[in-house]
Amino acid sequence: MLVGLALVGILQGCSSPAVPPEPPAPENPGPHPLDVRGRRACSLLTRVQLTAVGIDPLTARDTSNDLATDCHWTSTDSRRSLYLVVSVNSPMERVYAALEVNGPLQTFELGGRRAVREGAPRASTCTIYLELAQNQIASVEAATLLQDGTSCDLSEKALDAVVDSLS
Repeated sequence: MLVGLALVGILQGCSSPAVPPEPPAPENPGPHPLDVRGRRACSLLTRVQLTAVGIDPLTARDTSNDLATDCHWTSTDSRRSLYLVVSVNSPMERVYAALEVNGPLQTFELGGRRAVREGAPRASTCTIYLELAQNQIASVEAATLLQDGTSCDLSEKALDAVVDSLS
């Protein structure tokens, strides 16, 4: 009996304390941050992505400066254009504040990321700003002379392609 009690005492001393269970993961943690530091805007859209939205990849013009990297493309008939700007050290709240001056914001989510639209959804020019990571934003201004109300669709498709390129 002493041997049995001694063995129980030894086993209790050797057992590890109960480990508390890990807290459950959030149901929707949101998209992972996409770091664009050091990336050039002209490299974020591929030839295939550009031609899929009717833009000529050979028209790329890098017009970057110290504040942002950007690129401008047009269609072969010059009736559509895309202007992609990638900014670091620009919080999304700064975009909201700047756009609020012009009227109510059109905020929404694009691929689970915070986005804001400048311009009416069916206008000939539409700019969408998309938060990629903390203080990192991509924006696309799409313009069309076709009067078909597709400029915001073009901006959204281009931003989806940027996210795909960075993922």
